[in-house]
Amino acid sequence: MWLAKCFFTVLLATLAACTPIGPVPPVITNVAGRHLTVGISRLEGDRNERVYIRREIHDLKNNFPDVWNLYLLGLQAFHAVDQGDPLSFYRIAGIHGKPFEVWQEAEGAPNATARNYCPHTSPLFLTWHRAYLALFEQELYGHVQRIASSAPADQRERWGIAADLFRVPYWEWALGESNEPVPDFFTNPEIQVIRPGTGETQTIFNPLFQYRFHPVNPQDFDGKWASTNATLRWPISNKPNAPSVNENFIQCFEKQRRDCHDELSLGYSVPTTLNDFSSKLEAVHGYIHYCVGGNGANEGNMWPIEYSAFDPLFMLHHAQVDRLFALWQAQNPDRWLMPKSAGPEGTFVIFPNQKVTADTPISPFWKREDEFWTSNDLRNTSVFGYTYPELQWWNYPSAEALRVEVNATIAKNYGSSARSRLKSTGQTGGELTRLLQDDDYFTDWTIEATASDLDLPPTFQVQFSLVGDFSSSATAEVGRWIRLMPSDHANEAREAHRAARKAKRTSTLARTVEYTVSLTASLLDQIEAGKLESLDPSDVVSYLKSSLTWNVFAGDGSRVHDKDLDSLMVEVMSRRVRIPDDPSQPLEYSSEITRHPEITAGKLGSI
Repeated sequence: MWLAKCFFTVLLATLAACTPIGPVPPVITNVAGRHLTVGISRLEGDRNERVYIRREIHDLKNNFPDVWNLYLLGLQAFHAVDQGDPLSFYRIAGIHGKPFEVWQEAEGAPNATARNYCPHTSPLFLTWHRAYLALFEQELYGHVQRIASSAPADQRERWGIAADLFRVPYWEWALGESNEPVPDFFTNPEIQVIRPGTGETQTIFNPLFQYRFHPVNPQDFDGKWASTNATLRWPISNKPNAPSVNENFIQCFEKQRRDCHDELSLGYSVPTTLNDFSSKLEAVHGYIHYCVGGNGANEGNMWPIEYSAFDPLFMLHHAQVDRLFALWQAQNPDRWLMPKSAGPEGTFVIFPNQKVTADTPISPFWKREDEFWTSNDLRNTSVFGYTYPELQWWNYPSAEALRVEVNATIAKNYGSSARSRLKSTGQTGGELTRLLQDDDYFTDWTIEATASDLDLPPTFQVQFSLVGDFSSSATAEVGRWIRLMPSDHANEAREAHRAARKAKRTSTLARTVEYTVSLTASLLDQIEAGKLESLDPSDVVSYLKSSLTWNVFAGDGSRVHDKDLDSLMVEVMSRRVRIPDDPSQPLEYSSEITRHPEITAGKLGSI
C-alpha cells in the first residue's frame, strides 16, 4: 500500500489542482431509526484513500474564501434549526452536558448516578470527543452542502467544490509566544459573508461570536443559565444576560499561551503512555476553556462543562485537541489506550469504578443500529473522512517517513520555550546561553502535584506562583493544574468521604489524579530579572524554598481551604536535558530525575 502511495506522490501537484472527486453519500439513519455517526465519506474511487483536510481557521479564512463563506453560512443555518430537533445545534451541544437527556436511545447504565455522557479524566476523553466532533461535522457539512446547492446553475460547480472541501476548522492555540492573538472574527458580533449566487457582501450576526437560544428553556438549565438568552464569555457579573467582556478573553489568552505551550511540550517530549498523554492534554485544554469562558463571578459558558459545548468556539477548540492527539499518534504509532478505572462515579453509560478499555462503547455515537463506536475503531481519523495538514500520509513513501516529519513538526512547534531562549543569538538570548553546560545541556525544572479525586472539588484549579521578597512585590504565576468535571460529579462518594473524615474514620486516600507543571520558563524570567543566578540546583533550591507557593480554587472561583486538602502532595523535580543542534530533533530528556522535597517542606502538600 505504501508503494502505491509513493507512486501517487508525484501526481499530487496535478491532483491538487483538479476538481475533487465527490464524497460518497453516507447512510445516516438506520432501520432502527437511530441516527448514525458516520463522519464524511472518503473520496470515491481514490486509490490513495485520501481524505479532505481540517484546516487551521486563519488558513481557511485567508486561502479558501469560498469554504470560509460556506462555513459561516452553514453554522448560521445550523444554529437556526429548531431546538427540539435531535440534530439541531442545541441538541448536539447538549450531548456534552446539559440538559442531560437521552440522545437517540443511547440509554444509561442501570443505576447510573452520573448524568453526563462525556468521560472527563478518563482514557476515553480523546476518542469520545473524536466521535463527538465527527457527529457535529457531518451535520454541519449537510448544511454547507444545502447552501452550496442553492447557487445558480452557472455557479453551482464552484460552490459545490468548496462544499466538498469543507471540514470543521481548528484553532491553533498551542504555539506559545509565536501564537497569533485571538482573532477578531471570534469577538466581533457581526461578520461579512458572500452568499452563493449573489456575489454581494452581506453583514450577518457572527455565528462564531455567540449562540442565541431560541428560546432558552428554563427546565433544561440551572441557576443563571435558565434565563440567559445567549452564550457568554467573561460576563461582567453572575447575573443572567450580563454583557460579555471579550477583552478579558483576549488578555487571558495572551497571558496564558506560554504556559499552555510549555505544559503541552512536556506531553510530547517525555515518553508516556496514551493514558498519560491524554491526561496531560486534557489538563492543557482546560486553559482554553478558562480563557474563553472565565470563571467565578465572570463565569461564561466555556468554563462549566455542562454548558461549554454551546459556545461556538468549543468545536474549534476540540478540533485542535483532536489534531494534537493525532500528531501524538503519528509520533507513537504502537502505543494505545490502556485499561483504567472510570473513577468513583463513571458517566451516564459507565459504572462507577468500571474498568474502561479500548473496546468500551463510546456512547451515544452509533456505528450501526445496535453497536456504538469504540476507541479501537477510531485509531485512524480517515474513518470519519478527514485528516490534518501535517498528516497527509499519501505524501510520504512510508509510515516511518511520515513519523520523522511529524517529529520535526512537534520539535519545531511544540518544543519547550526554554529551547529557543537558551539557544537564541538575540540580545536577551545571548545572556541566557551562558546557562548551557557542555554539549548544550541545561537543568529542567518541574512541579509534580498529586491528590485524591474525592479530596478536591469536581472542577478545580491549582495555581502555582512565585512570590516576591516583600508583600508589595508582584506575584508571578508559573502555571496551573486545571480539571473540569460536572458540578455534581461523584457527590455521593464525596459527601461520604467528608462525613468519614469528620468522624475521623477515614484513612489516607489514594492519590488518583496528578499533573506536572513546567517551571523552567518562569525561572528563566527570574534570571533575566536579576532575581536568580542560574538553573543549577545550588541556586534554584534556595530560591524556590522562599518563593514557590500555590493556592487551590473551586470551579466557582472560591478558594479551597488548606484543611480540606488532606491528600494534596506537591514536589519539585529536576533533570538534565540536552538541546540537539538539529532543530528538527526533539529535546533529549535524561531518565534520571532528582527530587527536591526540601523545597516544599513545611508547606501544604509537602512530602
